[in-house]
Amino acid sequence: MLAVLKAGSAYLPLPSTVPADRMRAMAERAGAALLVTDRPHELTGLTVLAPEEGEAAEPPRADPHPDQAAYVMFTSGSTGVPKAVVLTHRNAAGFVRDRLWRAGGTVLMHSATGFDASVHEIWTPLLTGGTVVVAPDGVLDDAGLARAVAESGVDRVWLTSGLFAALAEDPECFAGVREILTGGDVVPPAAVARLLDRHPGLTVRALYGPTETTTCSSRFSMSAGQDVPGRVPIGAPMDNTRLYVLDERLQPVPAGVPGELYIAGSGVSRGYAGRPDLTAERFTADPWGPAGGRMYRTGDITRWRADGTLDFVGRADAQVKIRGFRVEPAEVESSLTALAEIGQAFVTAHEDHGGERRLVAYLVPEDAAPDLAAVRDHVAATLPD
Repeated sequence: MLAVLKAGSAYLPLPSTVPADRMRAMAERAGAALLVTDRPHELTGLTVLAPEEGEAAEPPRADPHPDQAAYVMFTSGSTGVPKAVVLTHRNAAGFVRDRLWRAGGTVLMHSATGFDASVHEIWTPLLTGGTVVVAPDGVLDDAGLARAVAESGVDRVWLTSGLFAALAEDPECFAGVREILTGGDVVPPAAVARLLDRHPGLTVRALYGPTETTTCSSRFSMSAGQDVPGRVPIGAPMDNTRLYVLDERLQPVPAGVPGELYIAGSGVSRGYAGRPDLTAERFTADPWGPAGGRMYRTGDITRWRADGTLDFVGRADAQVKIRGFRVEPAEVESSLTALAEIGQAFVTAHEDHGGERRLVAYLVPEDAAPDLAAVRDHVAATLPD
């Protein structure tokens, strides 16, 4: 990634866990021309470059413009089709300039590079005088976190809210951590209170933000000696960010009244590669910002609290978040009903007694097709049990 940016190009992280055809579609959508890999791969149509050890005879002297693309991240959208979000050097620099990251710090990098949390884990420490500690392969558990903290001096960790809740069951694994960043879904207040009680010097920050606005757009900080709210808000705007809660006429709503959240500022991305129609649908002119400014329509319903922070109310569409990833239940339903033995499918998100959210599918065989509305009512009535 460092080499790609230094050469004046943009990078697209391809997750090795997805099928080759989906990986190929991602590369085509993003307009990728070069594949950098250290192993043989099934992708065709791309020039393959194998990294070699040693230094180039003449290092590149690129001087990219702030509005030049720096990287591309994929996210699902309202159509259920993954979309390539093009983010610029200006977007990333605006995020890194936030006052939260001025202390540098030693940050654990464990997120997949195709997940936008990696933007924080890699670039904020490197551009603020900090250190990146690369976690071993595999899922991060309490023992792995404790080892990284003890052996490498990790003092800042990003965790999805689901992983945060799981690791908080063993508070000792956070001994020595100065700061925990979490978000992507509802942050469990009981887990926050448990950790702050055990580690008084710790700060837990709930972060919120879609990929389209560069990783994070708002924050809410909690420290020892403060009451942890029963419902953790998504907080106040990050630096260089403006948050608007608007009604259907794009007019600001009063505090306490739900409305759709729009985000403006330096983090608003260029839009979707190859999809000018969807870009125009989700990115619109910012009537309250500088001339030429744009704002992003999140699809999230929020409301202002009296203290100037935002509460998350719900989604304006059917999208749900599972472990920090945006998921389209309709896309899952479509894949299930494509199977010959499945007649109908209803997919929804359900939170179990441990607070973990997961997808639940109710499947109807091909030879028995009751009314789908009845299926939905049945699922809604039985899931709480």
